[in-house]
Amino acid sequence: MFVHGSLKDVAQKAGIDAEQLQETLNNYESYTVQGKDEDFCRDPQFLHSYEGNEFYVVEQRDRFATTLGGFVTEADLKLRTKDGKEISNIWGAGEVIGGANGHDSMPSMMNTWSISSGYVAANNALLQLK
Repeated sequence: MFVHGSLKDVAQKAGIDAEQLQETLNNYESYTVQGKDEDFCRDPQFLHSYEGNEFYVVEQRDRFATTLGGFVTEADLKLRTKDGKEISNIWGAGEVIGGANGHDSMPSMMNTWSISSGYVAANNALLQLK
C-alpha cells in the first residue's frame, strides 16, 4: 500500500490514528526546535522541520527470509574480528552488521537502518582517507 495526501487523508487511507500521527509529527518538530532527538538521539545536524503539507505512507511488512548479520562493529561501524581486533579499511552497514534488532531479523523494515548505517560507515571511511 502506498498513499499520499494531507496528514488527515493519509492517516484515514492507511488506517492510522490521525491524532496520534499528528502528535508524533509535533514531537519531532519540537526536537528540531530544541536540537535534541528524545526518541532516537539523532545528531542535531540531521534534524529539520517538515516543510509542506504532502505526506506519504508506505506499508512495510515483516519478512523472514534471511539470516541475521553477525559482523562485529563499534559505533563507528568499523568491522572487527570476533575477538574485537579491528579489520583495516572496511566498514559494515545494513543487515550484515547485525544487532539492530537483537535476535530477530526484519529485512523489509531495515531500509532506514541500511541507509543511516551506510551513511555513518561511508563518512568514517572518508574521514580516514583525509
